[in-house]
Amino acid sequence: MATGLEGNIRLVATDLDGTLLIGGRDWVRKEAFPLIERVCDAGVLFLAASGRQYASLRTLFAPVADRIGYLCENGGEVIWQGETLVRHIMPRELAMDICHLVEQTPGAGYILSGERHSYGSSRNMALIEHMRNDKGYDIRAVDRPEDANEPIIKVSFTVKPSRNEETRSMFEGCFGEQCEVVTSGAEWVDVIMRGVNKGTAIRELGEVLDIPTADMAAFGDAENDRQMLECVGHPYLMDPCFDSMLDLAPRCARVTSVEGELKRLLG
Repeated sequence: MATGLEGNIRLVATDLDGTLLIGGRDWVRKEAFPLIERVCDAGVLFLAASGRQYASLRTLFAPVADRIGYLCENGGEVIWQGETLVRHIMPRELAMDICHLVEQTPGAGYILSGERHSYGSSRNMALIEHMRNDKGYDIRAVDRPEDANEPIIKVSFTVKPSRNEETRSMFEGCFGEQCEVVTSGAEWVDVIMRGVNKGTAIRELGEVLDIPTADMAAFGDAENDRQMLECVGHPYLMDPCFDSMLDLAPRCARVTSVEGELKRLLG
């Protein structure tokens, strides 16, 4: 595969919140799309790497939706050219146990990520409407998590930013032997099967597409980006980033803008 990027980069993955989307923005700047087009034109796979669901990501990247790849649900699913190349399912009983603990946690609200749809509690319609209208989610209201009648990939929940680490640690204490429990932005915690993360997903994708991790670049800022930044040959850590990520700074380039670095790599 020919490449027009510096360093023989053949795949570029970027996190969204706090990385491609900065300053509290919840949309991709229109100036980014011509850069993404140029990356694709150079024969390089551009990969949106997020905790969000596939439908939401396609909406967010609508102008280039059919040209890029999607690492969804923090590595639970990877879709390229309409084909699911990576998928990891959570045992149903485990997903239900996690949701029940979320329901017992003050101020928290769960989102169940299925293979086709997402689900939230009918007792928290404000969250469901926010995810549907503001995030572009294909989401349905259920009276009980057990009413989500499809395989589950991931459980996410909202939490007050001031209680994020405290709550994450509590869930890790309960489910850490089986699951990865990671922050996914200031107000979200993601629970996914242990060994499933953006790093393992991007490595699995590389094996399918014959792209070595040495020829991959990745941008991130939070703990759910850690394994991805650790495994690629060209890691970029955002400035600013979460304090817990600063130990990665010695092996990462620090950047303030994904678009700015893409411009430089494109030459």
